[in-house]
Amino acid sequence: MATVGEVEDQIMEVEGLRVVILNQDGRNARSDMQGLQEWPFQKASKGSWTIAEWEEKFEEVYPSLSVAVVDQTGTPYYRNTLIGNVRLDLNP
Repeated sequence: MATVGEVEDQIMEVEGLRVVILNQDGRNARSDMQGLQEWPFQKASKGSWTIAEWEEKFEEVYPSLSVAVVDQTGTPYYRNTLIGNVRLDLNP
């Protein structure tokens, strides 16, 4: 089992996305919250996916949580932004 912070790090490593995991009410989940399964994917999602499509993938794994894909300043990207563009922005 993993903490919220560990899952956020795993997503960055595999997907190349900076994320903030949220409770159902939209507040940040505590990074030391435990009991989450490890991020189960070894390959990154296609760059042609939108953030909205990727969020659905996340919510299939963690149905009691939601997620925001954010830039370096913590500002969420628009949900129709392509994952490939986010990766270019975060990893120039």
